[in-house]
Amino acid sequence: MKIVRFKAAGKTRYGALEGQHILEYSGTPYSTFKKGRRRWPVKQVVLLTPAVPSKIVCVGLNYRDHAEEMALPIPEEPALFFKPLTALCGPDDPIVYPALSSRVDYEAELAIVIRAISRCVTGSLRGPRPSTPSAPSGPASPAASTPTPSRSKRG
Repeated sequence: MKIVRFKAAGKTRYGALEGQHILEYSGTPYSTFKKGRRRWPVKQVVLLTPAVPSKIVCVGLNYRDHAEEMALPIPEEPALFFKPLTALCGPDDPIVYPALSSRVDYEAELAIVIRAISRCVTGSLRGPRPSTPSAPSGPASPAASTPTPSRSKRG
């Protein structure tokens, strides 16, 4: 199922793309999401960005080839930075960049939507864990030697 966010008849909605039509759903993919009966022709709607995040966190120079093609030194750790929400555009929106820009790159991106506030996730929530730690294959990183925080119990 391809879930889409779209605007039709002046209202933002969610639905499932089915060929050249969108089947409207009630609710959102992050809450109760129920199939509706209204079908919208794709030509009569405006497709929007799939989500409206509270923030966009980016990772820069996180792979060797990109650092080399930019003629930049390979950092010990990737750089984290933020993008404004206005950097998002829908699938049919033009990509607009400042006149001062001399280079525009395309990239494949991974987006992760975390529904719940999470902190100090441990145990089964994190997935299976080996019974004994394995020896590191390369130089130890600070992250590898950081102890895992214990889950605090709150009343």
